[in-house]
Amino acid sequence: MLTLRVKSESEEKIVYDFFPENTGECGTIELNKNDGEISVIKVADGDEYSRYLHHAVSKAREFFEKGHYEDNISVAWY
Repeated sequence: MLTLRVKSESEEKIVYDFFPENTGECGTIELNKNDGEISVIKVADGDEYSRYLHHAVSKAREFFEKGHYEDNISVAWY
């Protein structure tokens, strides 16, 4: 499970921090709202195989496709 939280937002970009397993160590991604491009700013400490990063990016892409950006959301999988 991870939590995505908006760190900053402008008309063109939104920056999300993602917290694996609700720990204090976060990673950061940036989503360009105009073209959907996602940039990795920081991989979360302990995200050895980038599993949490993958889920954060996937959720951000979903936000872009829907045109609706959540401020704070938990993402779970099994």
